[in-house]
Amino acid sequence: MKSEKPMALIRSKDIKDIKVINKDLVEIGEIEDIIVDYNHGVLAYAVVSIEDILNEKLHIIPWQCFEFNPIENAFELKVEKDKLKKAPSFNKGEWPDFQDLKWHTDIHTYYAITPYWRVQGEHVG
Repeated sequence: MKSEKPMALIRSKDIKDIKVINKDLVEIGEIEDIIVDYNHGVLAYAVVSIEDILNEKLHIIPWQCFEFNPIENAFELKVEKDKLKKAPSFNKGEWPDFQDLKWHTDIHTYYAITPYWRVQGEHVG
């Protein structure tokens, strides 16, 4: 019999401001927002402000890079610190164009994550 993970549900309003930790359980920032792709029915990205990096900058990180840590009540980011420091970011008032497929592909490529729309067997565009 296949073992299934239990459901773990959280309201979107409760995700905002949850801390983000690294693999060493050190707080590195917090979730500012989430981005949902309603055509594919997935939570696509977390928008994260990272400590140590200018607060005017935000990072959009594929949701697959996170795992919830219930003991710490935090999202653990599975990205090395050096990679995160060089990660694509944007100014708070200058959001990227979410209709630009190249932008989405570049983000997933940077984090070495298969794009969620390909995981689901569909191709966008």
